[in-house]
Amino acid sequence: MSTKSRSRNRDCGAAIALCAAMVPAVADAQDAAIGRIEAIERKIRGLQSELKQLKGELGQAKQQLRQSRTEAQRAREEAREVRQDAIGRCRLGHHRRAHPL
Repeated sequence: MSTKSRSRNRDCGAAIALCAAMVPAVADAQDAAIGRIEAIERKIRGLQSELKQLKGELGQAKQQLRQSRTEAQRAREEAREVRQDAIGRCRLGHHRRAHPL
């Protein structure tokens, strides 16, 4: 074998040894990346669950608000009717006192 061939074989052997040494490091990096991805996916699922719960609470709050507005409108209408009745009675009462029979 010539000197060139031996040198090339040594270089190839060194490259192979280097690659073999890198394989566990690459595998560890992949495991770490997979772990991070799984953690992110868990976090996303948790946030989706929380969002679903908050949407439900928002729906309930909107329903309560609609009900409160309806009740407030009824109360305003009743107050207006009572006020109109009171004004009408006052006018009738004043009118009778001004013109006794």
